[in-house]
Amino acid sequence: MRIASIRTGAPFPVAEITWAELIYDDLSDTDLDDHLLLQSREGKDLRVDLSPGLKGAGRRRRRDWLAGRICAMHALNSLGVADHSGLREIHARWPTGILGSISHDRHRAIAVASDCGRRIGVDCETSLNSAAARLLAGQILSPQDDAMRPAHLSWESYLTLVFSAKEAAYKSLPAEWQGSTLMKDYRVLACEDQRLRLSGPAGERMVWWHHAPLGVKTLAISDIPD
Repeated sequence: MRIASIRTGAPFPVAEITWAELIYDDLSDTDLDDHLLLQSREGKDLRVDLSPGLKGAGRRRRRDWLAGRICAMHALNSLGVADHSGLREIHARWPTGILGSISHDRHRAIAVASDCGRRIGVDCETSLNSAAARLLAGQILSPQDDAMRPAHLSWESYLTLVFSAKEAAYKSLPAEWQGSTLMKDYRVLACEDQRLRLSGPAGERMVWWHHAPLGVKTLAISDIPD
């Protein structure tokens, strides 16, 4: 599959990260492709090949993996890092000195990377409809979270936002903390324009958020050392 473009503009005023986003509508739709190629006018093409462990996976799983990895490679290039070897493994391994995160939903893949020593977690979620929101609310919301919903957000939009914010915060935790952490371990303390404040296993943290027609995007940044 070929990529028309990767978008690099983060929707948040955060300077410490590089952002790479691939909208799936910008992909050629070829079910059997096992690679992604981003061609550059400067001759610095990016290519990622499917991990052998995913050869038998479904089309969506293959697409998500490939798209997330080429976004991560693009983010590393933006930092001047040419070592992409760990991103070719089935479980992403970032280069020494770099912290990063990958996410995808039905419409896109996103990767963020940073060399500033702060752990980061990115998430994107397609907006939940009413039926899905009712089904998932009990797993997503802590008892007091509903009271923090801003008046301008519908309940479904707010639930999508809280789900994504907690996912981003979870991804910004050290790996050894993640196995014992649940969404209900996080509590919404405040929800403002573009920022949501959570308390959780690592204390309080700010999560940036942005609503768009395709859904919601969130970014958590943590000072917990790697």
